[in-house]
Amino acid sequence: MKIGAISLGCDKNRVDTEHLLGFAVQAGHEIVNTLDEAEIVVVNTCAFLQSAVKESIETIFEARSHQNVKYLIVAGCLPMRYIKELTAEDGLREA
Repeated sequence: MKIGAISLGCDKNRVDTEHLLGFAVQAGHEIVNTLDEAEIVVVNTCAFLQSAVKESIETIFEARSHQNVKYLIVAGCLPMRYIKELTAEDGLREA
């Protein structure tokens, strides 16, 4: 499948995203540069500041809006801190 990724927040998130994409390539997936091409989107979020929470949520909903996206993976700090709130949203579930 074609995978796109968005990394928000700290440098650790960027490194984690790069590792995840490396595993995806090893598993036979293709990395794409635009969400319009992606079938899977990984949003690696930040929840350190309230402004980062807001940016993460906006990015999640923007990623969901792309027609080709079959799977949306939300990683990082946001789901760790706000899993109940996120899974209360229509169409989002904990994996």
